[in-house]
Amino acid sequence: MVNTKNTDIAGLREILRGHGRGAEGALLVKLSPAARQLFENALAFQWSPLKMQMEIFQAAAEVLFPDSEDRSYRLGRLLAEKAYGGVYKAVLRIPSTRFVISRAAQVWSSYYDCGDVTVENAGDHGCDFVVRSFPDFPLVMREQLRGHVSVLLERTGLTSYTIEHLDTDPSAWRWAMRWP
Repeated sequence: MVNTKNTDIAGLREILRGHGRGAEGALLVKLSPAARQLFENALAFQWSPLKMQMEIFQAAAEVLFPDSEDRSYRLGRLLAEKAYGGVYKAVLRIPSTRFVISRAAQVWSSYYDCGDVTVENAGDHGCDFVVRSFPDFPLVMREQLRGHVSVLLERTGLTSYTIEHLDTDPSAWRWAMRWP
């Protein structure tokens, strides 16, 4: 079983409360009792099963972006905007985009209890973010990660880029990032 840090759950709780009790209530009725308890009580530094977090994030994406086909991506962006706000807006503009992405790969184990992450094909105009040894990474979470990374790229100053999830290697989850 894959476990992840509850950082985004704590951020999501703040985001939903900022939308008013209606948004939080709409989420809570969609959750199983266990996921509801996790959502209400999770501390950012604690760990919980990815499967349970996925239930929370999928329901939250439906509540926050009901008419959107790319709601998981948009939720990832929203969570990243929360995580990389404040002082991060200024700090992330200092190093190169490639450096920031390589650092993101290095801190992976701070948020996930499995997976080997590397940055490959790194050049002046892009790189690949690759996750290996990660048993099952559901599409909902892969799209949320793509949204998260898009905000990270923007915080480095990029205004034009692409992030494509490639399913060509069954032993690796790969996101190809390109910029001018």
